[in-house]
Amino acid sequence: MSLEERLFKSFNDQQKIEHEAREIETLIKSFEGAAGLLPERQYGNPVDPTKFGLTLKSIIERNHKELASYLTCINVVLYKRVLFYCKFTTKKWNHFKIFFF
Repeated sequence: MSLEERLFKSFNDQQKIEHEAREIETLIKSFEGAAGLLPERQYGNPVDPTKFGLTLKSIIERNHKELASYLTCINVVLYKRVLFYCKFTTKKWNHFKIFFF
């Protein structure tokens, strides 16, 4: 593969990542209250859900479960909810523990 072909392929790959990231950001910004919670992202890098706060993850989960699953946010939010609920009921926590550990 020549240098020109590698450069062209690299550019196209980066453009695809950027296009997908912008589509995801646009979708997230359409959810009420989510626009100001999106972290900064450098051009050409994918959306990084590990930088999302719990509030943004909850908003995404509530509005678009498929997107939350794609970004793997839903498991974290579910885990936090189960943990909060089970703090007061130790027996139930032992039951849910098997799903996460």
